[in-house]
Amino acid sequence: MPAQSKSIYKTAAPSLSSGLLLFFLLGGTQALYGPTLQTIGAAFGQSVQSAALLLSVHGLGTLLAALALGVRPFLLGRQRIGVALSILTVGTLLLGFAPFWMVALLGALLIGVGFGILAVRINTIFAAQGSSKSNLINTVFGVGAVLSPLLTQLPHTQGKVVFLLMALLGALLHPLAYRMHDAQPEPAAGQQQTHPSGKLWILFLVLMVVGGGIEASTSLLASHLVAMGQSAAQAATATSLFFLTFTLSRLAAVWISARVSPSSLVAGALTLTLVLLVLACLLPSAWWLLVLCGGGVAVFFPNVFSWLIHTVPGAQHRSGAVMAAALTAGMVFPLVVSQVVAATGGTSLPYVLIVLTALTLMVVLFLRRQVKNATPEP
Repeated sequence: MPAQSKSIYKTAAPSLSSGLLLFFLLGGTQALYGPTLQTIGAAFGQSVQSAALLLSVHGLGTLLAALALGVRPFLLGRQRIGVALSILTVGTLLLGFAPFWMVALLGALLIGVGFGILAVRINTIFAAQGSSKSNLINTVFGVGAVLSPLLTQLPHTQGKVVFLLMALLGALLHPLAYRMHDAQPEPAAGQQQTHPSGKLWILFLVLMVVGGGIEASTSLLASHLVAMGQSAAQAATATSLFFLTFTLSRLAAVWISARVSPSSLVAGALTLTLVLLVLACLLPSAWWLLVLCGGGVAVFFPNVFSWLIHTVPGAQHRSGAVMAAALTAGMVFPLVVSQVVAATGGTSLPYVLIVLTALTLMVVLFLRRQVKNATPEP
C-alpha cells in the first residue's frame, strides 16, 4: 500500500451499517424533489418553475453547512451526526406539513443543512477507514436516489406524503445516528495534530473544483442528445442508463479500491473518460459512448476525498471546505458550460468535457508527483 494511503490518525470505527443507512436516506431524500415539485408547487399555488426554488434553497443549506464545518471543524461536538439527522428530519416534517410556502422553503433549507453536515462527516469518517468504504457508502447513496422516486408511484403517496415517509425513516435511524460519536481524531504516537495548509491542500481544492465540474456538467447530457437529434424520450433513457452505469461503477470501485491506490484509480478513471469522450466526438451517432462516461465520472469524488484524507495532515478537520468546493463547482459549472455550448453551436458538450477532463487529469498527475516528493522515504 502506498505510503500516502496510510492515515496518520487513530480513529474509532463507527458502524458501517449505520453509515450505509444514513447515506441511503440522504440519496433518497435528495432524489424526491424532482418527482414531487409539480404536486408540492400546486399545493401552494406555485408553478413548477417557482417550486424549483426548493432545490436552490436545499443546495444553499448544504453549502452553508459545508462552509460552517470548514470554518468550525468541531461544530456541534461529538453528537453532530445525530444533531444533523434531527435537523434533516425536522426539515422533512416541515416540508410535509407546511401550511405556507415560506414554511416549505424553511423545511428545504433545514433538509439541506442536515444533508450537508451528514455528507461531510460520514464521508470523512469512512474515507479515513479506506477507499473501499468510501466507495460503498456513495454507492448506497445512489441506490437510495434510484429507489426513493418509486415511492411517488405508490397509491396515496403523491407530493408531500413521501417526505413524511423520509421523516419516518429518519426518526427510526436516530438511535444509530446518536451512537456514532464524531469525536476529534487523536494523533498517533509521535505525530502532531495539524491543520491542512500549503501546496497540497490548495491542489486538492483545485482538483475537487475542476473534477466536480465534470460530474456536474454531465447533467447537460439529455439536452446535448436532443440537440443531436434524439427524441426527449430517447434522451431520458440515455440519462437513466448513464446513472445506472454511474452506480454500477461505484459498486465495482468498492472491490477495485481495495487493490489500487485512490490516486491511481482516479487517474485511470479520468483516462478512460477522456478516451470515451474523444471517441464520442469521432463517432457522433454512438451516444452510448457518452453513457459509458458515467463509469469514469462516478469514481472521482469518493476516491479523491479518500486520497485527500490519507495524504494531507489535518484534512479530516477541514473536509467541509472540500465539500463546499465540490458543491460550488456543482452550482457554477453547469451554468458556465451550458453558455459555452450554446455559444459554440449547441452540440459541443463532448468537446468541452474533453477540455475539463484533460485539465483534471493534468492536476491529478501533478498532484501525484507533489505527494510523492512530499512523502519521506521509509
